[in-house]
Amino acid sequence: MPSVLIVDDEPLVCEFLSYRYKKEGFETLTAANGKEALNICQNSTPDVVITDMKMPILDGIEFINDLKNMDNYYPIIVFMSGYSEMSLEEAYAMGVDALFNKPFNVGDILGATKKFLKNKELYSDINSIKDNEIFHSEQMAMLSELSAGIIHNINNHIAFISTSSFILKKYLEEDLTTNPNNELKIKALNISDKIYKYSGIISKIIKSIKTLAYPNNRNLKKENANLFFILENSMYLLEDYIKLNNIKCFITCDKDIEIPCFPEYLIQVFINIIKNSFEALDEKESEDKWIKIDVIKEENNIQISFTDSGNGIKKEIIPFLMKPFQTTKNRDKGIGVGLSICKKLMELHEGTIEYDDNSENTRFVLNFKI
Repeated sequence: MPSVLIVDDEPLVCEFLSYRYKKEGFETLTAANGKEALNICQNSTPDVVITDMKMPILDGIEFINDLKNMDNYYPIIVFMSGYSEMSLEEAYAMGVDALFNKPFNVGDILGATKKFLKNKELYSDINSIKDNEIFHSEQMAMLSELSAGIIHNINNHIAFISTSSFILKKYLEEDLTTNPNNELKIKALNISDKIYKYSGIISKIIKSIKTLAYPNNRNLKKENANLFFILENSMYLLEDYIKLNNIKCFITCDKDIEIPCFPEYLIQVFINIIKNSFEALDEKESEDKWIKIDVIKEENNIQISFTDSGNGIKKEIIPFLMKPFQTTKNRDKGIGVGLSICKKLMELHEGTIEYDDNSENTRFVLNFKI
């Protein structure tokens, strides 16, 4: 049973939160100040700590600092009477995982707690790895072993789909030589051609995932690839989502631009950024939803910018965007590893990914040396 430690000098707050957490299946511990809470943490290990800031004997700031010096990792949720007590940036710098203003919505705090429980499971797999590098974590080592059989199984199915679609394609091509005006078979030929083409793309993506899962066995070689083709394929893989959510997409890119890259990795970067935009726009009430991709080629650099109709990201969050487990999404969406992985993949390309805080909209800029 997961446990939560609630620290507040107001007994009614402790009682109310204990009642709500017990209803959700949590074991609860309570303390009236930071000193009592530290004594509890020395004798037990709560999964999540929820604390007020203004308390007698030992206040929230001193308590959090002492807690961070302990051996165990505790996700920390803070609630306080006013944002003037501490800014978001100060809170994140201290190691606070979530900040809520009183009066708070209990549902939001419960949602954050459940999300941090998942984060804590991941953290336990990477806390012994230098600099918290997610690519070198024990979690990835475990996943690489599990993924071998899964990838092999998927590859077998993809091979069957690819072979079957190729045979169907050839059969339809031969048949259409004698019946060139059969519209139904022409459509079927186009569909089989797309199935064959994109099963190949999926196969390459799976191969790149396998390479990421086995970082010590990489045999990476860059190749010159058509940038417009990569961008177009990224959009195609998200086509259903685009249509379902009525999002307008614009690509401004010379169709002849070649970029030295690992194409499958680049597709992963593009899809992650585009998908982040879609999810952010999904929360926007306005019907004017769009994303623009602009490519500028210079003598020694290719710049790719992704701009969407969102209103940007809060300034206090920007310094933490590329760090693992930092997320701007709602608590029920993602745990915040996507952009940190994008950063790693860009580093493989000797490139950079940056958030443009000067833009009126939400804009990410990628730069590649050529």
